This record gives sequence, structure tokens and C-alpha cells, in this order.
Amino acid sequence: MNAVGEVRRSLSPMERWYWVCDQLSALNVVARVRVTGPCATADLERAAETLVRRHPLLRVAVAADPEPCFVPAARPRVPVRAVEATRPDQWEHEVDEVELTIPLDWRTGPLIRVVHIGHGADGHDVLLTASHVIADGTTALALLRELVEQATDPSDTPPRAPLPPPEELLPARLNGLPRGAHLVALTLADQVAAATARPRRLEPSTPVPPDGRRTRLLHRELDPATLTRLVDRCRAEGVTVHAALTAAMALAVAGEDGAGTPRSVTIGSPVDFRADLVPPVDPRDAGAYVATVPSHVRVEPDDLWATARGAQRDLRRRRRYQHHLALVSLLRFISPRSVGGSARVVAMIDRSGPGNVCLSNVGRVDFPDRTGVCALSGAQFVAGISVSGYLVAAVTTSNSALHWNFTHVADAVDRRRAGRLADRAVHALRSALQPPPGPARRRNERPMMAKSGGRGAIVVTGASSGLGEATALGLARAGFTVYAGVRSDTAADRLAGAHPAIRPLVLDVTREDSVATAGARVRRETGGTGLVGLVNNAGICVSAPLECVPLDELRAELEVNLVGAVAVTQEFLPLLRTRTPGAPAGPAGRIVNVSSGIGRVAAPFLGPYAASQFAKEGVSDALRRELAPLSVSVSVLEPGAVMTPIWSKVAGTAHDVLDKAPAEVAALYRARFEAFVAANEERARSSRTRPEAVAAAVVHAMTARRPRTRYRVGSDSWTASVAARVLPDRVLDSVIRRQFPAGEGQR
Repeated sequence: MNAVGEVRRSLSPMERWYWVCDQLSALNVVARVRVTGPCATADLERAAETLVRRHPLLRVAVAADPEPCFVPAARPRVPVRAVEATRPDQWEHEVDEVELTIPLDWRTGPLIRVVHIGHGADGHDVLLTASHVIADGTTALALLRELVEQATDPSDTPPRAPLPPPEELLPARLNGLPRGAHLVALTLADQVAAATARPRRLEPSTPVPPDGRRTRLLHRELDPATLTRLVDRCRAEGVTVHAALTAAMALAVAGEDGAGTPRSVTIGSPVDFRADLVPPVDPRDAGAYVATVPSHVRVEPDDLWATARGAQRDLRRRRRYQHHLALVSLLRFISPRSVGGSARVVAMIDRSGPGNVCLSNVGRVDFPDRTGVCALSGAQFVAGISVSGYLVAAVTTSNSALHWNFTHVADAVDRRRAGRLADRAVHALRSALQPPPGPARRRNERPMMAKSGGRGAIVVTGASSGLGEATALGLARAGFTVYAGVRSDTAADRLAGAHPAIRPLVLDVTREDSVATAGARVRRETGGTGLVGLVNNAGICVSAPLECVPLDELRAELEVNLVGAVAVTQEFLPLLRTRTPGAPAGPAGRIVNVSSGIGRVAAPFLGPYAASQFAKEGVSDALRRELAPLSVSVSVLEPGAVMTPIWSKVAGTAHDVLDKAPAEVAALYRARFEAFVAANEERARSSRTRPEAVAAAVVHAMTARRPRTRYRVGSDSWTASVAARVLPDRVLDSVIRRQFPAGEGQR
């Protein structure tokens, strides 16, 4: 490496192995994220140029003679391919048909490329594809994050220094004389373990030569509510999410032939060893820093959790003995120098390699929810296979969802067979999250939660219907005791039977005595444990032209939506400052104020509602800054159009308001107002956003180590937020007048 930061050196054994594999069959890593907001191809091209300047490994090509080595690329320009989407899953199509199939040109470099997929007003997908020679899943996601941040919110950061190859940073005892003994001992131990376990491997349906193998993609994911249940159950069972996913894949493979369950299945786990190096390597540095270790997973039929505990023990033992680092060292002895000398090693990998069936899980990634004025979601990666195995599951947890991307080698494992395996794995996991069918439970089986409400108590206002009811149920199912605020005994009786952890709480947020009585009851029943959270959801919607709105109706709107939320917050704040034993790590108490997209963009004929929600946004910002030093977080939830009972109430009272106005004034607005009411109700009815999605966002705010300051649920909420930031008022007025002549629907 020279003084200006260019990389000139021989490929290390591990890099050389990836380079050989890539020549046999493309070995790429693909990262994807959805961007909602302004993001042009030119912005990505400019950002890619910045990436190349910052990262030395993005400026390299590979010269093959006399031995493979990194050299500066003659023209290190990252190609950015623009695609106009013709289908919702366009990004999956591009990954499946192009990005996993076509290798990057290592002779010319650079070893990355970018795809910009436009979905019109719905946003963009950005793909970053990197050769595995210089990147793993963590690297690809880190580079993608840097790319979109630079494209949407440019910054000036210094270039990163070139690093030596991974093998040179291994601990001294692995690079010294004892290494041989370490390798021999681990190899013999693994052979004995494999001989004893006789693990099942995934056999190809049709033999495919190494240079004819093509990686294909099958996308699956777990929604936020399922992810929350998975995390909670794993915690209760004493296993990691990775172990649960490993067990699900083992059960899928074990049950494939229907001829009984074999004793064990080999599942490979790529282990990130950045932190084991000396000095440790920053995840933002380009490079491939994973080694795949095999786990011989003993399959317990119909018992995912017992299987997961066994998988976890095996993987922890291998990590404790640094099996992953020993495998990195081992490549020095087996890595071929060229494709011509690779046949023996490839045959060995086919017979006994650890990646035959592989679970590559990067866990929760530190991917932001927004950058500049753009919202980010769905960050995930996809792993190419080349000749290392036949089925790989790449797992990324980001933006409250778990993305589970299965890749398979076409023909060797055809699409139907791969789909069955993927669906079996997902089904095995989902089935394990369900409660047992009857009261009897095996003696060694632990319940999902130690007891109903074991994660602490939360107060939810406005819980009699709609978003409040869905939120109360979602929190109860997540293991919280929920004090569900309702205004009538009838609503309390109906809600009491919805879930054992729901405790109806008669509460009128506009009456000081009712708020005080509710507070006294919660203090009495929670004792010294306090509250985990408060959800201010109670709200009404007054809809009419502002000229016609009776002032008493305007005051009622503000009393319920704004003053009532402040009154309830004042009442319960002392309980929120008390940390509940067993509560999630993070703030002692959490407040979620349910606002609306109307709190960002005021729609016509919703002036009173907009006033209350704009004010609630401001109060929430002030409260968040006041309570942060007191370990109480404040989040604002901004749902878009959701079909809830609030719309039947709006439609029922809106005409009454107009009928009471002077006839000559009402005539000025009636036609447009009636069109607004009809269009608004239709927009809410046709919305794909369901109350359960709002509930899932609240659950995240109550369980995340670092809850977000704002949760936007629904594409229209994101659109309103972006429009409020980037469009001048006159332009926004014109857009609303043309595209939303009847206004915008909200919760």
C-alpha cells in the first residue's frame, strides 16, 4: 500500500478463495433499502463517487499474473443503473435476474455497482451489489447506508485508511507456531462429532457442475408483531433469535423427505470476526470478515425450542474455541491459486463443507429510519452462493421487521423445492410462537411469558375502539398489563373479556376528577413498581369549514386531543419515572402521543383536527426535551389513513355542523364539503394500513432499547411528512387542490 492510500498487495488466502469461487459462479452480496423521498440517479452517482474516494478497496481491480493481487482500478467509477419499476417487487426481480447472476468485472474494477429503481410517487429502491472478495453482508449494508446518506444529505468525512488482509490481524497465537496444533485438534474433533452425529446434508436434485451454478432468490419476512413475539419467546426460552432460526431451518431440512426425522442436520453459521482481530476492524471498513462454522443440530421432532437450545450450545462451543478463526487460518493450506487448481477443493466443499445449508444472520442492523428529508425502510441483504453450498438464508432485522432472504442454486435445488424448504422453515417458526392448544403443557416447556402482564403496566387512553383497542390488544399480547381507558361501563365490560392482561379503566380525559380517580387506581394497583408506558390515543375529529365550526366544538376538539393528553401525562408522569423490575432496557418510562399525518399537513375542512394535532406535535417535542434527562422517552405516532369507527362518527356529525350554519355561508362550501366527506371515508376504507400496524409501532416504542422520536405508519403519512419538508406552501396548496380536492383522510 502506498502513501496515497491505494491498495497494492497480493490477495490473502481467504480473498483468493472468494475470487476463485466468483470465477466459477458469481459470488455477490446485495444490499437493498427503500427510500421514500427525493432521491435521483444523479444523486446516487455523486454519492458513489464519494464512496470510492473514502474506501480504498472500492478503488481496486484484480490482476491475475503472476499471482492474483489487488491493483488500482484504471477508472474507479461505480456504475449506477436506473430502472423504472413495472411491478411492486421489482427489486426482488432485479436481484434474482441480474445482481446475483452477473459477476462484477474484477479485471477492471471497481468491485461494486448500484441500481436505482423508481416507483414513482411511492419512492425508490436502492441496491448495492459488491463482490464477496471485498464485502460481506455487514459491509454491503454499511456501504449502502453511507451511499443513501450521502445521496440525500451530503457530508464531508475523511477517507478511511487501507487495512492489511484479515489473516495478518489474527491473534498472535493463531499466527504463530501453535496454529498447526490448534487446527489439527479442531479438525479431528469436528470429524469425530460428524461421525457420531451422522448429520443430514442437502443433496442436489440434479448435479450441476461448479461453473454452471446460478444463485436464485426467494424473499420472506416476519412483520413487526411476529418479530416482537419471536424476540419475547426467545427471551423466555433462553435462546437467541439466531438459534431459533437455525432450528427452523434444521426442522425444514430434516422433514424434507417425509421418511422420519434424522438425528441431526448440519447448518452453517457465518461468524463475524471483526471484533476478534488485533486491532478490531470497524464494521464501516470494506472487506470480508466472516468465517462459516458448521453446527450439527440435533433435531427434536415438533420441538423447535429444544432444537434451538442444542444449536445454541454447539455454536457457542465453537465460538469459545475460536473455530471460526481456525478456519480462516486453514485457508492458507487449501486455498487454490487459480480456477485451474480448484477442482479438488470444490469437490471437498461439496462433500463436507460447512455452507451446504447456511444461515447468515447479521442481527439487528444500525440502519436509520430516515436521512435528510427521506424515510428509509426494509434494509436487508441477500447472499450469493457460488460453489459453497445449495441453500442459504440471509437474515437482517431492521426497521421493526425481520427480512429472511433464501437463496438456492437453480436446478440443484429447483424453485419449487427451495420454496417448500423456505415455507417449512417459516411455518416451523410461526407454529412455535403459538400458545399450546390445551391447558396441558410439557413439564420442561416454558410459557411464552412468565405471567400475563409480566413486562410491566401501560395506560392507553381512548381504547374502546379503533386504534386504541388494537393497541391495547397488541400490548397485552406482547406481555404488558394494559390499563385500557374507556369512557363507559359498557365499553369496559366488552373490553374486559378481550385479553386476560387488559384491565378496563373508566377515564374521561376532559374531566379532572376522572383523570385523578384513574390515577389513584393505577397507583394503588401497581404499588411501587410504577408504569412502563403511557399511550395518549384518545381523540375526536371535528370536520367542517372553519367559518362554520361552532366555537364550543373547536374547544371540545382541543380539550380532548390536546389538553386531555397533557392532563393525563401530568397525572401519570410520577409513575413513569419509576423503573419497573423486568422492564425492557432503555428509558424508565415511555410516552407515545398518537397524532396524525394531519399534524404535518393541514387538509381542508379538518382545521380543528389539524390545530389539535399540530399542537400535540409541538407539545410532544417540548416534553421529549424536558423528560430526556429524567429517563422518560416521548415518541409521536403519526398514522395515515386507517379505517376505524372515527370515520362513521365524522360522517354522522359533519353535516349537522354545516346545517346549523347560516344558509348563505353553508351554500359556499356544501358541494366541496360533501365531496370531501365521501372521498375521505373512501380513502380510509381503501387504505392498506390496518390498526394492527399502528399497534405494532406502539409495541416497538414500548420495547426498543432506543425508541424512535416519530413513528409514521402508512405511505400517506410518509408522503405528508416529506411534502411538508420539501415543498413550498404555494406548491403544496396547489398539489392538495388538484390531487386531493376533498382533503386527506386520517385516523
